[in-house]
Order: sequence, then structure tokens, then C-alpha cells
Amino acid sequence: SLVIIFFTTFASSMVSASPVPFLIKNLAGTKEAFAVFIGVLVSVSSIAMITANFAGGFLTDRVGRKRTIGLGSGILVTSLFAYAIAPDVFWVIAVYFVQMFAISLFQPAFTALVADMSRLSSRGKAFGRFNLFWIGSAIPAPFVGGFLAYNLGLHFPFFVAALMSLIGLVACFGLAGISSEATSTNRASTEVEHERILMPFGRVILI
Repeated sequence: SLVIIFFTTFASSMVSASPVPFLIKNLAGTKEAFAVFIGVLVSVSSIAMITANFAGGFLTDRVGRKRTIGLGSGILVTSLFAYAIAPDVFWVIAVYFVQMFAISLFQPAFTALVADMSRLSSRGKAFGRFNLFWIGSAIPAPFVGGFLAYNLGLHFPFFVAALMSLIGLVACFGLAGISSEATSTNRASTEVEHERILMPFGRVILI
């Protein structure tokens, strides 16, 4: 289930990424306005990711991995459907902010789950294999999004991406068997190491 969620989440985002600039171009009116709005889009995505990573980390610890992933998946599905009814460029930028926020919201939960499910001695390999799923989805998905937009209309890729992310949302129910907290064995073996690694950063923040 975790693999399905991870793959469909990033694949759906890549499918929707191709037509977004062209949607803005159609709504912007002029080339100058288009250039400005693309710059705003990039800045907005950075703000969304920074904000969501802090919120996602807090929610992961407070309400658990599964609920955080489910929340992010639900927001992502809604945002992808919202692209299809965009009346103006400001709507597109707002929806893009929500989309980037949703994706970044459950990244801390994904990371925590991979850590929970792997041994300390092989955790690096586990993260490496797991990251292949989103890297792999970034290869065909943008082409698919562009192909669909060219042949079936600019809004069609958003419906496809929304359905893909909806599959990921349904797969969240399959996470029931995965503990929302780290096992006591993993916790005991990693607490000292985490404190050792994070202590210098804590001192910098305090300073």
C-alpha cells in the first residue's frame, strides 16, 4: 500500500505538471504577464513546501503517519480536480499552492514510515530503494501529461492525475496494519543516535 501511495502521488503530480504552464499562458493574456505569473508560481510552491514540511512533521508526531498521509492525499485529490474549473490565473496559482502543500505535508510521514519498517543497519538502502519510486514516476509521467493535453485537451490530464491520486487515497486504508508509531525496538536503538545527530542543530537554533 505504501508503494502504491508513494508512486501514484508523485506520478499524478508529474502528469499535472506539464499542462499547468500552458493553462497559465491561456489565462494570463500577455507574454509579459505570463512570465510574471510563472515566477510567482515557483515562489508560491517554495512557500507551500516550507510551510507544509513543518506542519507535516508536527502532524506525523501528533496524529500519526497514516492520518497525515490520508489528509495529504485527500487535499491532493481535491486540488487536482480544482485545476479543471480554473476561471483565472489566480485560481491556478492558489490551487498549485494547495497541491504543493499537500505533497509536502505527508513527506515527513512517508520518511517516518520507511524508518519504522526498516532495520537501522539497512535504513540507508531502504530509503534509496523507496526513493526510486518517485524518481521512476518522474520519467514517464510528464510525457504522459503533455501527450494527453496535446491530444485530448488541456484539462484532461488533471482528471487523469486526480484519479491516480484517488487510487493513492484509497490505498491509505491499507496502511491499517502498519503501526503509526515506531516499534519499541527501533525507538530504543535510534533515540541515542538521533540525539547525537540533532544536538548540534539544536544548539544553532538556540543561539
